[in-house]
Amino acid sequence: MNREIKFRAWHKTKKIMGEVFQIDYECNGVWVKFHNPDMDMDEAAFWEFGEIDLEQSIGHEGEIYQGDIVECYYGENLRDEGKFRGEVVWDDRRLRYKIVEIRPYKWGDSEVAGEIINFEDAIEIEIVGTIHDTPEPKEKP
Repeated sequence: MNREIKFRAWHKTKKIMGEVFQIDYECNGVWVKFHNPDMDMDEAAFWEFGEIDLEQSIGHEGEIYQGDIVECYYGENLRDEGKFRGEVVWDDRRLRYKIVEIRPYKWGDSEVAGEIINFEDAIEIEIVGTIHDTPEPKEKP
């Protein structure tokens, strides 16, 4: 498998996301490019590891990263059950990414909470935000 490995960083106190272009282990941080809304321009800066949440692109269709909030269907046969929303997380036990349900979804006449273990079973994945900027929905999509 040959793919580009990408990272982004969320600055915990500044509340901004940056595109990581260099990880510097000797200086204990990352160099990022981010948009400065006050000056309406892109800037580069060094952020220390303790100041950030470092999130990796998962290498799936599009630019999906750890910490993204996505909506999707779970398999073609469950399309009538409706979309559900979850967070993209790393599964240490299975050594892969998965989508963990962040609210119940409809299954027949009942609501269940669950998770998708296999990205290949998720269809029509739509990124709706990140864990840093997306409040939990009050209604189902």
